[in-house]
Amino acid sequence: AEVESELQWISDPGRRPKGVRPPQSSPAERRQSSHAEREPSGYPAGDPMERREEGEGASPLPDSDMPDPQRAGTRLLEDQARLLAEQKRLAEKEAELDHATDRLTREQEQSEVARKELQAAEAALLADKERLERDHAAWAEEQARGRQALEAERADLEEERAALGVAKSTVDQTREESSAEHFAWMAEKVNLEAIISRLEAELAQARGGPEAGACPHCGPGARAKRPPSGRVRSAGSTHSGAERSPARSDEGAWRR
Repeated sequence: AEVESELQWISDPGRRPKGVRPPQSSPAERRQSSHAEREPSGYPAGDPMERREEGEGASPLPDSDMPDPQRAGTRLLEDQARLLAEQKRLAEKEAELDHATDRLTREQEQSEVARKELQAAEAALLADKERLERDHAAWAEEQARGRQALEAERADLEEERAALGVAKSTVDQTREESSAEHFAWMAEKVNLEAIISRLEAELAQARGGPEAGACPHCGPGARAKRPPSGRVRSAGSTHSGAERSPARSDEGAWRR
């Protein structure tokens, strides 16, 4: 841009902004531009025809004051080369800027994708958290119900244990009473057996038959054997286990 502005100022000095110095030029170019500004005629500055019209004489300018076209062309080529180099540098900068812009765009797109993925992950985590909270609430409720059921079952077991204790006490008491009754029955049985033995002896003496306690089938001096329990065999039985005597059947019936 600076080279372009310098070229514009060289080609059109009237477009130069105020306060900006013109580019450096040779003394002949400066004299030529000063003549052009001071003497606006139809001829170039320093032309002999211009002086001839003004009456200054027809003597031409010396060669040292003539402008050097080769030098001006060289400067123009140098300026054009600088302009091309600057344009190339600007193009490289623009390419770098485009590359950076593309990279920034890709990074922004990747950031947007990552942001969306992060939002999706946050939504999934929030859903998992809500589900876990619901599961925990359901688990806590189930635990409470199970605890209540266990407490009720424990209370029932305590009641059953108490009832079993009462039943055991009753059974123990009944057993004790049964034992007492059994012992009383055994004592009564012994007493009855003693009474029966005494009555048998008295009955034998009252009949005046064989010797008291003698066997009616074996004759005097033979005594009937008693069973292992201590009771006397019933009348009609023999020592050898013979058949009962028909004559004593009434006595057995009486004893029964």
